[in-house]
Amino acid sequence: GVVTSVSLIANLEGFDDAVGLLRTLPPVDVGLHLNLSEGRPVGEAHGALVGADGCFPGKAEARRRAMSGELQPGEIASECNSQWVRIFHAVGRVTHMDGHQHIHVYGTVAETLSTFLHPSHWTRLPFEPDNSSEDLTPARRTQIEEYRSLAEVARGTFAAAGLRVADHFRGLALSGSMTPERLAALVRELPEGTTELMVHPGRCRDPQGQLAAGSAFDCAEREAELDALLSPQFRSALDEAGVELVRRGQVA
Repeated sequence: GVVTSVSLIANLEGFDDAVGLLRTLPPVDVGLHLNLSEGRPVGEAHGALVGADGCFPGKAEARRRAMSGELQPGEIASECNSQWVRIFHAVGRVTHMDGHQHIHVYGTVAETLSTFLHPSHWTRLPFEPDNSSEDLTPARRTQIEEYRSLAEVARGTFAAAGLRVADHFRGLALSGSMTPERLAALVRELPEGTTELMVHPGRCRDPQGQLAAGSAFDCAEREAELDALLSPQFRSALDEAGVELVRRGQVA
């Protein structure tokens, strides 16, 4: 009951397992975690969306192409639709869209989504305030600042299209370093309004965190986030601060 919303990656091998798990859980809102960087497309993607091998080109290259204008809106919309439809057919309702590695706020992708999504749909603005990244490494702080800058541009694009976004966003600065204490402290400092808290809880098959290359979805940090979200400190902080966990569909 802690997680009220999930986003599915439609084109990777865990999709069917994820859909099966969803059917065993209490109701959650389900959205598309748009992926344009890893694996093979769901649809007949071509052109700048993929490399010579027919696969997406990786995080850095996908971002570069989005910002340079090499990605064509028609190609983006077509693959976005293919991924969306796959999830819709599997779960029956898709409430929102965000992006794997936040690709949805990069250049042409953000512009395309503003015309693809219906105004009733939610999307994510990875805009976290400056003071949330004070104790991070310079590289991580630079990355969060880049997301903030891109999100500020996307904010106007999404608003003009009438898309729904939360009033506030948190989770970037805690990613990879979440503890019950840090999570509770974040909750106690939340501003008024709705806040999207981005989390990546999971189980780690290798308790030592020694994983094969390409296993970033299965690591010790995921287990730490799960422990923090299930901790008594988190629940107490929610109660003390008067914070209510809600699904997107419950927000007026």
